Amino acid sequence: MEWRWGGGLVFAETDAEIVLHRETVIPSSVEVYYKVDDVVVAVAHYAAQGCQILVAPFDITIGKCAVIIDPFGMRLCILDTTKGLRPSNLAEPQS
Repeated sequence: MEWRWGGGLVFAETDAEIVLHRETVIPSSVEVYYKVDDVVVAVAHYAAQGCQILVAPFDITIGKCAVIIDPFGMRLCILDTTKGLRPSNLAEPQS
């Protein structure tokens, strides 16, 4: 999957953020992404519990992301921070 465009709006003093994207395979409605320890492990667990994988795990800046749908039709977006947290200010030059 190729990342076409995206940006995150970080809330001060928390690890919460709003992410804007134009990735066409990710559902376009407003969604809450749930943080898990490991997306690959979580997807395997949810699949074994009867969930359908809509978007298989893919790389993002901070780790991995995936989209599943539970047996009741609820879409769940999950992500992890296995690559570490996003730098506090991506606009600052990295040395």
